[in-house]
Amino acid sequence: MNELSTDVKLQLVYIENGRVMTDSLTVAEVFGKEHKNILRDIKNLESSEEFNRLNFEHTHYTHHQNKQQYPKYLITQDGFTFLAMGYTGKLAATFKEKYIKAFNEMRTKLESSISYKIEDPIRRAEAWIVEQKEKQQLLLQIEENKPLVTFAETALKSNDVYDSIRL
Repeated sequence: MNELSTDVKLQLVYIENGRVMTDSLTVAEVFGKEHKNILRDIKNLESSEEFNRLNFEHTHYTHHQNKQQYPKYLITQDGFTFLAMGYTGKLAATFKEKYIKAFNEMRTKLESSISYKIEDPIRRAEAWIVEQKEKQQLLLQIEENKPLVTFAETALKSNDVYDSIRL
């Protein structure tokens, strides 16, 4: 597994119970790492016990082939930021670039509105309501992703700091 998954279009994160989340299986897939190594990386994080408790929820998943249960972590955005931004090298830089691009695309979508182009006032109002709901969700995602994007931009500008660590 040497290539970063090309389907990073923020399927890496999803909304669960109103919170932006990901999980250790998804992180493993996107970063092209074995899941057991992601589990190890989470266990070896040098973060506080409180941070770990709030951002990494130990749980299980059922394997689709053998129907057995295996461990995984549900990971908050802050937990993901702490974990994934520690990954460096070419693959991590590729991910960070894709993450920033997706963030910018989200912002562009937020700024483009189509409701004003609809002539029928009822359809225009309905479209406007849908746009406002989408806009609020996107604003929430943008706000939640700001620390990760800022960190990724900083990391991309200073490659030499992390060159000794590889995925």
